[in-house]
Amino acid sequence: MLISVVATILIFAGGVVDPEAEYKEPVLLDTLLYWIGIMIGITILITIGFSIAQFGKNLFTDPKKALLSLGSVLLLAAVFVVTFVMSDSSQPLEITGYEGVHNRGVWLSVVTMFIDTIAIVASVAILLMLFGGLFKMKK
Repeated sequence: MLISVVATILIFAGGVVDPEAEYKEPVLLDTLLYWIGIMIGITILITIGFSIAQFGKNLFTDPKKALLSLGSVLLLAAVFVVTFVMSDSSQPLEITGYEGVHNRGVWLSVVTMFIDTIAIVASVAILLMLFGGLFKMKK
């Protein structure tokens, strides 16, 4: 947490690369982005590790629950595959200030896949929050 706070403070206190540029870029932006990447990587590893441990524990104590959790992971993987296949990589996204090569082809499909998957998962979560209580009351 302390490293995150210090990196954020350094972004605002470190100055900019070119003060005359239309879009100001902080000097230490790369440092913050690398730190964010490290934190996301650690989060993913911890999440996968605990999921595998929980699956292994449930496999011996409650196999039905273990297979249900495996089914939800497979369903999410299926959503990833479907959204990747349905993505349109012919029209690049309009990103202000970006003119690189990663806005075409496979990378554009990957970005579209993640955006669509986030929208689907968020929609399902909202529907479950709204109507999930109805299913509990029926039982």
